Formats: sequence, C-alpha cells, structure tokens
Amino acid sequence: ITGGAVRIEQDGQTVREFEPYAYLGEGSLLRDEAPAVTLTCSRPPTVLVFPKAPFLRFLDENPAFGLRFTTFLLSESLARLSATNILFAKNKALADKLKVATDELSAEVQEREKSERKALFLANRDPLTGLSNRSNFSQRLDEMIEEAGRAKRRFAVIMIDLDGFKEMNDTHGHHFGDAILKVTAERIEHCARKSDTVARLGGDEFILIQNFGEDPSEDERNTALASLADRLIAAVNEVITHDGVDAQISAS
Repeated sequence: ITGGAVRIEQDGQTVREFEPYAYLGEGSLLRDEAPAVTLTCSRPPTVLVFPKAPFLRFLDENPAFGLRFTTFLLSESLARLSATNILFAKNKALADKLKVATDELSAEVQEREKSERKALFLANRDPLTGLSNRSNFSQRLDEMIEEAGRAKRRFAVIMIDLDGFKEMNDTHGHHFGDAILKVTAERIEHCARKSDTVARLGGDEFILIQNFGEDPSEDERNTALASLADRLIAAVNEVITHDGVDAQISAS
C-alpha cells in the first residue's frame, strides 16, 4: 500500500502499524487478523498488487522502494527456507552467502533512500536558506489559487525585497552576504505562521503566502496584513552581527 501510514485494528485495539510505502505482506494478512478487523490510513491509500503492471511501474519509478521491497522478499524467503527446508537449513555456507547479499542490499537501500531525499530537498528548497525555492513556490501558488476558487477563500502574497544588500555584499564579500541572507530568512520565517509558505526567489528577494483559512472580513484581512508587514520590516531591520561586523539592512 502506498500513501499514508496504515494501522490495523481488531476489536478497538491496534494490531499492526505500517509506515508509508511499507510492504504489508501477502493476501492472507487481513484474514489472519479476522474477525472485527478495521484498516485505517492517514491518507487515501493506493493498493498495488504484484506483479501487475501498475506495481511494476511503481517499482521502476521508485528505485529505493524497489530495492527495499526486493530485500524484504529475500529476507522473508530466507526465513521460510530456514524454517521449512531441512537441506537449506543444513547448508550453512549457502545461508551465509545469502545473508551477506541481503545485508549488502539493505545498505544499498539506505544509500538510495538518502540520495532520493537529498534530490527531493534540492528540487524544492533553496540550498542556502532551506526555504522553498521558486519552483516550489510556484507550485504552492497554483494550489492556493485553485483552492481559493473552489472554496471561495482568500490569501495574500507578500514580496520582500532587501534594501542595501548588494552594497553590503560587495563591501564584505559573498560569504558575509550569505550569512546575512540565512539570518534574514530565519527572521522572515519566524514572522510567518506554520500554514504560510515562505520562499526565496533568488538573490535578495523573498516571498510569503499567507492563507487566511476561513474567510475573514476585508477589514480583518487588512489589519492582519498590515501587522505582518510591520513585523517583517522590524525583523529585517534588526542589526546582524557576523564575524565581528555589525550589518543592518532594510526591507521593502
């Protein structure tokens, strides 16, 4: 099952829990837990049955999961062979070789998953500040526009441009400028709510999407935005000390 974490309950008690993308086992799994079994998922799940084409395609598109799945099948097969096949159980040399192969696959899985997480982060995040990047911001903006049209809700987009950053960067160097951008990004993010999206568009330009949720009145929106703008300007204006140098920039 792909998607959210899955929990299996029996008579109101949790029997088993599975992380997203976990291999739940064979078709007998739920029957083994019957009767009074309920299966809940934190998000709508997609059930992929091996070896049908959708599952094979999913394995091809998600190599780390494919390796994990293969490792699981190999480990499961080794366990069953050891328990049920006398000849295999007595052939220690073969069992040791297969165990080494399983361990090597597990190490490869961890390395692939680490690489995929890093690639996903780089695809969606600004490498300097850790904020959303331009691409991720554009995607989030499209989602907000669609949601606003569907649910008749409103949101605000706030552009934040740093004043005097170029001159300071030229005077003290790029390493100093990068440090200032990191601190500024933290301050801007601190002013935002968890439901807001903060991104760095590039250079010294930042952008923030504030979601109003349940549609407030126009006066309430204006008051909230004015307050946010004041907090952002005040936060950016605070002096930043780096390598013994005090720097101060402002925001428009």
